[in-house]
Amino acid sequence: MLNEEYSAYNANKEKEIREFYNSIDWTEFENTIKQRLNLENLTFNYQLVNEGQNFDVFTIYIESNENLTSSDYLLSQIFKDCYIKSFTSLITTNKLTNELYWSASIDFRWTYHSGSTNGTALCNVEYTKKNKFNILFEKDRIDRDNELWKNYIEEKKNYE
Repeated sequence: MLNEEYSAYNANKEKEIREFYNSIDWTEFENTIKQRLNLENLTFNYQLVNEGQNFDVFTIYIESNENLTSSDYLLSQIFKDCYIKSFTSLITTNKLTNELYWSASIDFRWTYHSGSTNGTALCNVEYTKKNKFNILFEKDRIDRDNELWKNYIEEKKNYE
């Protein structure tokens, strides 16, 4: 009986997650990235994957279609290829609100001409049906954190 209930739960959860994924309008995400990077023709591939028995967690793989080195001479001299890709990217359920949400780290990922690879964060993204996209670029996060530290140090000086 438990196996049947668990199977029914998994089937319902998977259906709910797939419907959530299919309801995402990626236009805002793509336009924000394009505008910030000044890359008009940038497009992305999206793929929803469940990589195991846990039907509460799905991964969305995202990768830019364009190798960024193809349009930038300087990048092409340093990197064999450079793409924008999701690094961590999950659809899961918020345990407090029982609402599905997607969160991801979107990174630049590159391959050097030597064959070694690396990457760095571009932005963090969250999405809910209610609040839509929340995109925080790494540079903005660093600027915000620097401002917070600056204010903290100034406040601390006032107490000394």
